[in-house]
Amino acid sequence: MEEGLGNLGLALAGAVSRDVTEQLAASRLLVLAPHPDDETLACGGCIARVAGSGGSLTLAVATDGASGRHDIPGPELVRIRRAELTAAVSELGTDPGRVVWMGFDDGQLESEVDRLAERVGELVASVRPTVVLSPWAHDTHPDHAALGRAARKATAGSDSALLEYVVWAWTDPLHLLRDHARHRWSEAGQGRRGPRWSMPGRPVRVRTGGYRGAKVSALGAYRSQLGPSASELGLPSGEGPLGPTFLQHFTGPFELFIPVAAGRPTPGRPASA
Repeated sequence: MEEGLGNLGLALAGAVSRDVTEQLAASRLLVLAPHPDDETLACGGCIARVAGSGGSLTLAVATDGASGRHDIPGPELVRIRRAELTAAVSELGTDPGRVVWMGFDDGQLESEVDRLAERVGELVASVRPTVVLSPWAHDTHPDHAALGRAARKATAGSDSALLEYVVWAWTDPLHLLRDHARHRWSEAGQGRRGPRWSMPGRPVRVRTGGYRGAKVSALGAYRSQLGPSASELGLPSGEGPLGPTFLQHFTGPFELFIPVAAGRPTPGRPASA
């Protein structure tokens, strides 16, 4: 039942969303990921598209994913997941040197929102992104929600457009619908209409066409996280927690984001697209 609702929610959101593929491809992009693999699951097509367009991209990973498996000792899992992320971003056409490891503990981000916001704020000031992709601040995974709240705090008042991605709430679609309705006008974007992005609360989409194969290859690098039945989607089989029911939300023709705050128009470019 939940699988069907999740797929229906994704299809409906895609149907009412606005296509911002060309704007995204031309952006200076900062991607925020709670753990290694979130960047590829939710934003792999965007990363590959910006890289393929010769754009500027920085990926910041909040934790090393040490708690992602209970059957592998933490230090060994950290080594594995760091190597997997290096392989994944390479598949996406990005220099692994563009990865920033933020150094927070996996599973502990809820208690670190203020420090996270400070660190994200430093990155925003340094990178000066036109677009920031971050987790949805109301996602059902505490680390995702915490990083999302930190990103909202760090980008408030900046020139960056903040677009949030959903990962775990797709497995709890009723929560997604309830919380989306409750927070449609967020504190970070209430009453603002973006000059180049859609109104806060209405989804936007970025097409994966031309980069879908690269994204699937990048997902295949995360063998430690893929489950035994991941092969149903053409991915390697592993002993990890992510099965095809979950993964299919991220292997479709577009990636979906919720605009929270809209960046100001870039000088020399039209205010709308």
